[in-house]
Amino acid sequence: MIQNGFYADGPIFYSYNPMKTVQDVLVFTTVGNKLEIKGENTSGIFFQESLNFTTDFYYRHYNQEEPIPYEEIEKEISKLGFKLVNIIHVVLDLYGDYVIDMYCEVEKD
Repeated sequence: MIQNGFYADGPIFYSYNPMKTVQDVLVFTTVGNKLEIKGENTSGIFFQESLNFTTDFYYRHYNQEEPIPYEEIEKEISKLGFKLVNIIHVVLDLYGDYVIDMYCEVEKD
């Protein structure tokens, strides 16, 4: 990505819901990378100015040795009467260790 002129010194953002049978994984570059596609876009790559949503469902995963508890996250959301739609993952380099912040997009069940 750096070779293509993208600023890559920052957190990695991606959207993924492991509970879906059909997966759409969206990967976001860091702030400041405007993508201009010339001609017809057949690649599935697109530019989105911003990502905005509000959530009360947040999880921080510290332990790189343990799997992310996706099923437990989904169960807790379900107990409160919501359905998990998507999870925005933010991968942070915290002094050489990786931390994943997860923001859960939900809808009323």
